[in-house]
Amino acid sequence: MIFRSRTHFFPDGTWAVRATTATAKAKQEQGNHEVSQVVYAAEAVKQALEQLFSGKCCYCESRIGVVADWDVEHFRPKGKVSERPEHPGYYWLAYNWENLLPSCSYCNQARKDRATAMEPEGPSEGKLDQFPLFDEALRCMDHHGDLALEQPLMINPTLEDPEIHISFMPDGKAFGLSERGARTIDICHLNRKRLRDERLAKMAGVLELVNLLTRVDDHLSAQIRDSLVSTAADDKVHSAVVRAVLRNPERF
Repeated sequence: MIFRSRTHFFPDGTWAVRATTATAKAKQEQGNHEVSQVVYAAEAVKQALEQLFSGKCCYCESRIGVVADWDVEHFRPKGKVSERPEHPGYYWLAYNWENLLPSCSYCNQARKDRATAMEPEGPSEGKLDQFPLFDEALRCMDHHGDLALEQPLMINPTLEDPEIHISFMPDGKAFGLSERGARTIDICHLNRKRLRDERLAKMAGVLELVNLLTRVDDHLSAQIRDSLVSTAADDKVHSAVVRAVLRNPERF
């Protein structure tokens, strides 16, 4: 996960007007509101989210839209909440730009961790309607509640730096530096096998370049350092993994 501020990103065109109208309808209908995907997942929204996260899943940092479509994910679930069966979902946030994120289907849906040649199939996991809080008693049950009182156990990568809460191990697995980091990893299934293997491959490439630095002349060393800086940039796939390795290469 990486931190990306929404400050300079917003859907173009007339989407804001459509979203405002849809939100007013949602507040009127409350739990009976049928959320419109045509509005919250409009092309203008998807384009803005892709730009915001440089074409990556907001949770696992995999490239989205290359071999499969991706989801406009609601940080606070739009239709129901797993932890509170009677909750109608955060219907009033269904069209709120601040509540929308780009997610691959493996993070956002319940998808099986398919077997590999070396490992058996894992359970079906993914965020779906999960949204745990530190204190369930403070959860907003309708649009009259105060969201500022809620303390989410999930990390919102547009509001805080995930690297404060999540890091990586030499075997490619993510681990929590805090309770919130650990819960986010579990909720979004961030240690599925193929994702772990993608991280391992990225780590190996970075470590190879780091080891080369001790064996080359100054000119080539400068080129390698530039390459490492580029690989660690926020717009690159799995850049958080790269930065974790560069902070302490001996550990990996």
